[in-house]
Amino acid sequence: MLDNPRTCVVVGNYFSPGQTFVNRHIAHMFGGNTCVVANARNGENPYGKAVYAHRSVRRSAADWASLPVMAPWMRLRHGTSRIPWGVRRRALEAFLRDEGVRIILAEFGTEALTVVHAARALGIPIFTYFRGTDASNVLRKKSRVRGYHQMFRHLDGVFAVSLFLLNNLAAHGLHHPNAHVIPSGVDVRSFVPAAKRPRSFIAVGRMVEKKAPLVTL
Repeated sequence: MLDNPRTCVVVGNYFSPGQTFVNRHIAHMFGGNTCVVANARNGENPYGKAVYAHRSVRRSAADWASLPVMAPWMRLRHGTSRIPWGVRRRALEAFLRDEGVRIILAEFGTEALTVVHAARALGIPIFTYFRGTDASNVLRKKSRVRGYHQMFRHLDGVFAVSLFLLNNLAAHGLHHPNAHVIPSGVDVRSFVPAAKRPRSFIAVGRMVEKKAPLVTL
């Protein structure tokens, strides 16, 4: 493998300011030698990356005609209807070739589903990073579990932010020989501790149920 391989980071939407862990990969992985594949983009591109967005590519008349059949079939077989085919599949593969991509990292298992088949067709190693709901709530859907089983056969490696998520995947029969736990951290250089204040604390997180702010309080 090259020391500084061109890496494609796959995300749901680009750019999402709140996904700091994903954005650090886009900005800094392998010296910043990255490009981005997204389902959709909002127009912002603070890192100046080459970006491909599925929704930015217009479907052909043939693709629209096949949509009523293809979308339900993909949901049944792969657990998602967002897997590109036709014009969008060809455009995705052209982008990966033109950018000289050597490795694909899909942020969230749900995004890996959308590109794994294109990666295999082009012979590009693909890895995915499970970060939460993609290895918990979505596994309640049998179609998603079926899709993951097919996907796992084609992945070159799996990362998760916790052992709990890997164990949860394993409980659904989803194992990978090259699986690793790498917690999402923060860039400690961005924070300088101030003087201690007795009986004070700070907690950072979205005010949603799964972050359990009441438990913290």
